[in-house]
Amino acid sequence: MSRRSCTLFAVALLCTSSFALGEVGDPTIETDHPHYPGEGAFQTPEACVKWATRDAKTNQDRALALFNWLLTHQWHLASPQEWNLPGVMPGQRPNDTEMVVYDANRGRFSYGYGLCGTVHAWNEPYWKALGMPARRRAFPGHTNSEVFYDEKWHAFDTDMAGIVFNRDGSIAGYAEIARDLKLLDLPQGSWPRYPFAWPSDFEAMKAGWKQIAAGGHWYNMYASGYAAHPGIVHLRKGETFTRYYDPDTFGGPSKRRFWHRQPGGPNRLWTFANGGTPFHQGDKSNCRGQTTFGNAVFEFSPDLTSTAYQEGLAAADNETPSPSGLTAIEGKPTYVVFEHFSPYVICGDPVDDEDPMQHKATDGLVVEGHAFGELHGEISADQGQTWTAFDATLPASNSRDSKIPDDKGSKNSTNSPASQSIPFRWDLTEQVKGRYGWQIKLSWTGSSKLRDLKFSTTCQMSQAIYPRLKPDGSTVTFRTTGKSVVPIVPRMEQEAATVNVFEERSLRSPNLDFVGRSPDQRAAYTIRGPKPASVVFRVNSATRLTAVSAAARFSARSPSPPGTEFGLSWSTDQGKTWQRFASIALPEDNEFSSGWVSGQTPDLPGDVRSALVRVELNGGGRSASLLALELYGIRQTASPRASPVTVTYGWSEGQKDLEHTFTIPAGTLTATSQVPTGKTIRDRFIRISN
Repeated sequence: MSRRSCTLFAVALLCTSSFALGEVGDPTIETDHPHYPGEGAFQTPEACVKWATRDAKTNQDRALALFNWLLTHQWHLASPQEWNLPGVMPGQRPNDTEMVVYDANRGRFSYGYGLCGTVHAWNEPYWKALGMPARRRAFPGHTNSEVFYDEKWHAFDTDMAGIVFNRDGSIAGYAEIARDLKLLDLPQGSWPRYPFAWPSDFEAMKAGWKQIAAGGHWYNMYASGYAAHPGIVHLRKGETFTRYYDPDTFGGPSKRRFWHRQPGGPNRLWTFANGGTPFHQGDKSNCRGQTTFGNAVFEFSPDLTSTAYQEGLAAADNETPSPSGLTAIEGKPTYVVFEHFSPYVICGDPVDDEDPMQHKATDGLVVEGHAFGELHGEISADQGQTWTAFDATLPASNSRDSKIPDDKGSKNSTNSPASQSIPFRWDLTEQVKGRYGWQIKLSWTGSSKLRDLKFSTTCQMSQAIYPRLKPDGSTVTFRTTGKSVVPIVPRMEQEAATVNVFEERSLRSPNLDFVGRSPDQRAAYTIRGPKPASVVFRVNSATRLTAVSAAARFSARSPSPPGTEFGLSWSTDQGKTWQRFASIALPEDNEFSSGWVSGQTPDLPGDVRSALVRVELNGGGRSASLLALELYGIRQTASPRASPVTVTYGWSEGQKDLEHTFTIPAGTLTATSQVPTGKTIRDRFIRISN
């Protein structure tokens, strides 16, 4: 296996009108299910909050409504880990918080579960969207949230499902409970109060509150979670996107595909998920339900006989379509780079049925097709920053396919090795598991050709994001906004590679030093001295850039000195003017040594194809560091949708598997359909075919 550093820029053909476009950007589905309408309603934290609190009037009503929503869409389990530090494998260090996922968007689409500290970090963007500042608070063996509204702090525990009321009916915070432990025994209607293992969980948490009331230091932690990764899917012509609700879709428990360390994949018996509106009165509660995961599968078969395949390219050189497939122009050295990116984490079928992180997994990414001649293959899981060669050797062909026409329309000569259509199947799961995208480079020369290709990418999906059907008929709404995502997540290991591809070096503050991330070094840049500093990164797009979503992780002194602040600003005039779109001024009682500043720009003006994002670091007179950076350009797809899209719903009633299909005409951005469900149903799949 060989590794090298390389970056590929979007192919220029994507922004021309030289070929017919059939792509569909940002397709979403929303149903009228009372709890799980899908990503059409839950695409962003702001949309989730709007949906969850639509009937609430007062601040407390809104806070309680969001509390209920969080209880039914998140659950307790070991926190998900991803490739957050170069050179460190997820799962290798189970208790390493550096590897934990703190993006609430990834949590909502791919996982839905985590330990107490993780889910309460995810909660912060939702409380922020509600207009309520939030922080995590330490608790004996646990972590809580405190939310600020109506001029005081209120404690909300969405992990153990607990809230405590004051005598005036308001939600109590740490200080109020510590002053009056009798609040723990007051009646509180049907609202959850640590119900899972009733009453032992309640007694355990009551003992914890007593410990807090006795004194000690219970940390205040701000800016722990963020939301940056856009919940946007982009389908090219020839691509289908299928979500399966049941994890046993692929043939039973031994064939499950997931990204977690647990036999059979992530699952939980005690949860409010799938149980309706949370209810708890003594030993009666609907909290002991069961939830697990589903899968999202992308199958892309580009048409190599026409220019339509170019929708799937990140880069290419010297290739041309022909009736027999993709061929080299005049026999020159040729390559194509196909790509995939989504909000769903790529998973796999672990060979031990337990741990796809540290052990081998299969069927997460499979590439298959037919070719003539020899190919060379490389794959990147980090937007082209590093590449790994894979064995693209074609198996020996036992027969010659003389029915494939050559470029002139005649049959290929069976005497030429290049006329033999050889099937191939490459399982590349090991190179991409735990990632959100890939780039695959296939290169050849001479008379070699690609006859056809199919990329199958299987991802893990949170069941709570699945657009579920309801009994007795269900309304389904399809929408598309014509958007796609340009992911930019720099590794920031080496300064030269970072500057050459991502950083606008001339705009870096002179007092900011590049350090370089590694298994033993989490900082990328560090301020030298007490003054503020900043560093600027580029976001480029092949088509109109409509917005940028960004998140920067920082480290700072704890407790925070006065004036500690971190921000993000954007510029579309090469840094002549800047507009801030995100900031966090850390309160002086902050006791968390790192955090995130995140946000999304407003709609960018004009037909811009490039923007700068500036990360601003102010340690309040102390040194501070930039630990990690995620940038996501949101671009307009090259043209309005030019071909029909088909949506197929599959569900079961009793022993019958039923389906309902409807087609959205070309150019239609919103459409609805009525699915004729019966009284007792079970969700199976939903497929969007482009």
